[in-house]
Amino acid sequence: MASVYRRTLHYVRVTAPGGGSAKRRVSAAEATRLRKAGQAVEEVTDERWHVRYRDATGAWRDERCLARTKTEAQRLADDLDRKAERQRHGLEPMPGLQTLTLGELCEWWLKHKCPAASLSREKSRLRKHVIGDPIGQLLVQRLTTARIDERLRDMEVAGLSPNTVNHLRRRLSTVFRRAGKAGVWTGPNPVVDVEVRREHERAYVTLKLNEIALFLVNVPEQWRALFAMALFLGLRKGELFALRKSDIDFDARTVTIHSSHERATTKGGHVDTLPIPDQLVPFLKYAVEKSGSEFVFPSEDGKRHPSSTNLAVLTRRILGRAGIVDGYDHVCRRCKAKGREDHTERFPDDAERRCKRCKMRLWPKAIPRPMRFHDTRHTFGTLLAQGGFDGVRLQRAMRHRDFKMTARYVHTNVDDLRAVTNILPRTNPVPFAGSLLDGAKNTKNEGPGSREISKENPALQLARPTGFEPVAFGFVVRRSIQLS
Repeated sequence: MASVYRRTLHYVRVTAPGGGSAKRRVSAAEATRLRKAGQAVEEVTDERWHVRYRDATGAWRDERCLARTKTEAQRLADDLDRKAERQRHGLEPMPGLQTLTLGELCEWWLKHKCPAASLSREKSRLRKHVIGDPIGQLLVQRLTTARIDERLRDMEVAGLSPNTVNHLRRRLSTVFRRAGKAGVWTGPNPVVDVEVRREHERAYVTLKLNEIALFLVNVPEQWRALFAMALFLGLRKGELFALRKSDIDFDARTVTIHSSHERATTKGGHVDTLPIPDQLVPFLKYAVEKSGSEFVFPSEDGKRHPSSTNLAVLTRRILGRAGIVDGYDHVCRRCKAKGREDHTERFPDDAERRCKRCKMRLWPKAIPRPMRFHDTRHTFGTLLAQGGFDGVRLQRAMRHRDFKMTARYVHTNVDDLRAVTNILPRTNPVPFAGSLLDGAKNTKNEGPGSREISKENPALQLARPTGFEPVAFGFVVRRSIQLS
């Protein structure tokens, strides 16, 4: 709360250079020390009023004002306090930030606070959706939650996914938070109250256990060991490119992961030592013997592969060669050259077929599964979960700090869901269903008192004694809902 006061000034008598005496102003602590020494100290109350209030940064400020009365000084202190409060809430421009735009604030974050590993990606995102948009020219103090939400809605109307919209929202929130800590921006974060869009979980494509060998057989020789390590250890692309021979200990059967691409640390910022599976040892020994560089998987010139190396195209080419596809497009080249429609048909196999129109032999083109190289890491996590790994060991193998992230790498398929049949009652389905259906026909015209339930009817195994609740498998339920 703002307040006013008058300062007490302390003076002592000292000898002037030209003779005589003069007054010299001292601090309160110095005045106390001089009094204890026996020297006379004169106290004078200042005629001017001082105001004390919190400024726009929340710090206390003491200023001398020109008010003649205490009432006038208190009114001034209250006005300064209210103005600073409005500045903190973004209702008035902040001091010294009148010309700072949202685009300039994003450029500052990219230059000083953005992680080096994410700089290229974040620069492209912010310059496309913020800096190059009219919202980037808006003054920061005029930016409101409604204006940011309007920009995100425009992105949704343009067809961008909720994941992309939420990515931009999180990045803008980070920009304001880091700017506030650095003192570049002072005030509330306008992105905090922006609505989070509901994201759609994408369908991740993984390899099944019986497809791994078929996949590795069709990998080119120079890439086979790298793909094998990605499948058997779940390493990321940058970690594979930065792996050195000194990181592998064949005697202890361990590999140390401590860097990624040009960075000295991994994505998680920690060093991990992982055991080498027996299936991976021959691949690693072959890669180490063939490598003429300090890196296990070097490029043709012996250096580290650049981060721009696109392994997604190679992954899909391997899937096509291995026959791990969603189908085949059979193309009639003659009809396609003449510009005719319906020159392509989709079939599940690549058997020889003829065009219905011109009888020319169709050319089959494999449509590989939409799998990325990073999906080999999803395959690793899914296979470990299917193999019975518990949550603690699975998180340790995936090298995640949060199990929520680990859960995103575990996927189920139809075969996994078939296991639910193991907990259902094991009855012969034909007599069981027939007994229910025949019982329904026979009792349709019977009265309530003539219904009898046979002990041989397996339906008794599915009902509680009260007839209202089904059996909860795996639990002993001692209470049931009673209807009165």
